[in-house]
Amino acid sequence: MIAMATDPITDLVSRLEGVKQAGDGYSAKCPAHDDRNASLSVRRGNNGGAVVYCHAGCTLDAICSAISISKADLFVRKDNRGNAARRHVTETYPYVDAEGELLYEVIRYLPKDFRQRRPNGNGAWIYNMDSVQRVLYRLPDLLNSAEDRPGDWVFVCEGEKDVDALRAIGLIATCNVGGAGKWKDEYSECLRGRRVGIIADKDEPGRKHARAVAASLEGKAADVRVIECPGNGVKDASDFLGDGGTAEQLIADAFAATTEPEAESPADDEIKPQFASIAELAKSNPNLRDPIIEGLLRRGETMNVISVPKIGKSWMVLDLAISAVTGRVWLGKYPTIKSNVLIIDNELHTQTIANRIPKVASARGVMLSELGGLFVDSLRGRLRDIYAMDSYFRAIEPGKFGIIILDAFYRFLPREADENSNSDLAAIYNQIDRYADMLGCCFVLIHHSSKGVQANKSTWEVGSGGSSQARAADSHVIIRQHEVDGAVVVDAAVRSWPPVDPFCLRWSFPVWQSADDLNPNDLRQENRRKRKTEDAEPAPTTKADEPWTPQRFVSTFIKADAIDKRLIMARASSQGLSGRKTEDLIYLALADGLIHRWEPVKKTDPLRLSTHHQPLIDMGVKP
Repeated sequence: MIAMATDPITDLVSRLEGVKQAGDGYSAKCPAHDDRNASLSVRRGNNGGAVVYCHAGCTLDAICSAISISKADLFVRKDNRGNAARRHVTETYPYVDAEGELLYEVIRYLPKDFRQRRPNGNGAWIYNMDSVQRVLYRLPDLLNSAEDRPGDWVFVCEGEKDVDALRAIGLIATCNVGGAGKWKDEYSECLRGRRVGIIADKDEPGRKHARAVAASLEGKAADVRVIECPGNGVKDASDFLGDGGTAEQLIADAFAATTEPEAESPADDEIKPQFASIAELAKSNPNLRDPIIEGLLRRGETMNVISVPKIGKSWMVLDLAISAVTGRVWLGKYPTIKSNVLIIDNELHTQTIANRIPKVASARGVMLSELGGLFVDSLRGRLRDIYAMDSYFRAIEPGKFGIIILDAFYRFLPREADENSNSDLAAIYNQIDRYADMLGCCFVLIHHSSKGVQANKSTWEVGSGGSSQARAADSHVIIRQHEVDGAVVVDAAVRSWPPVDPFCLRWSFPVWQSADDLNPNDLRQENRRKRKTEDAEPAPTTKADEPWTPQRFVSTFIKADAIDKRLIMARASSQGLSGRKTEDLIYLALADGLIHRWEPVKKTDPLRLSTHHQPLIDMGVKP
């Protein structure tokens, strides 16, 4: 392949649609919004890089994300001598479907970088993977080998370069797009019944990836082995072959390998029994964890702070940070234990944060000299997802901070994570719990609310995403708009404290002040901007207006005779309940002992629910 030299302008323009010459630059459709007016301007800056501006208001981060580049790609790269280093394509890796039809490509650049692109149907490229079917690399060859060479080992590598290197010496190899951490369970179906050797890169992400692939293949592949290529300085398959390794050696290593990759230390996700009797447990844990925010949060716990955008929750959490550092009462309700606080912000510039904190401190009568325990780190421009933050948190001395604030939480989600997936969110909160235990601190996550009117939702429903975002946290603080302009209602669900009563606050820039004259029940409703008059006649209450409690749900949909869960879901939907709300109510009813599972006798039978315990005879056990 001929290497194609490019510069930031050329590369950027190749990724855009509707490009036209405009003076000494270009106009194009902005990729960050549905643009019909060519709102994007591109021109060359004084340093040779690309200057990009959307006249519709899209941020540079949003524009770069939409076309899968970083802001660093807009600048001219320098070599070791300070001269402009022209980035160029070194390899193109095509991903095709079972019939050989091109789905997308992975482009490898020098200086080392990777991009993904898909054809637009008109001979050009779209530099994102929206709505594209993901497949394994070299899929047709993989499928054909199942007939031609069914007993041969299939080697799963971390990247396309290694796959091509193994194929060049006659081995069957494949990989997933995106590298480590991006394996999908549906890929494993292509390897059903095969012998699979997973070649783990010799680093923790590579080993973790190998474990994930092995777990996904369990019960599908005929044999699964995890291999680390031998040799000093050998990290992957390409290094192994470059060091003189042969196909015969690799096959021999596969037969000799185990189903687990070698590790320099025990795997983070390895779990072993640690049970204890209740007497031992009570003796070794006589007290709850030390409080950090009285009534809300203890050391080692996680707290969500959630509201609709632009309501002022970041200002409120700055107030929390100042309260905790000085040991004051937060919002006039919650005493804090004096401790150091770290704010990790991924949205604001450092100048903006530095401007806000003194304003909040001044409004609370706090001198800057009292804030020696407040630390700030802006990740804007160097953002990493929550898993990639592992090295960051390991570099922090345990016990240094009482609270670490992540603002905003959604920007720490991995790109491939689905915010509406309970399994994805549960894993993310589990990772945060590990960081909290490791550092001996609390985590406060600033999060955005779900869509729709918040007034009619329970506390657990307000946060955006799957229900795990509420249940995985130890405290769930929500901020909803009061019907009076400039006022909010603060409510909370807590795990290790007595129940919290909602209360009202009124905005008085730059802080929130107590508003005990307002009723916390007067939440703002849809299309209701004005406060109701005192003489307005209240609407009569009907059965439909009653809140859906677990008790009401059970009495409405579940009886003594066991009912197919799918039928319960359908009936609840006809009553206007969302699937997520129904699942939450079933979960709470099960937890409260209001209903019981009737496990299926056969695997093909559906799960049923009843207000009574399942008879033993129905589980195939003779009385």
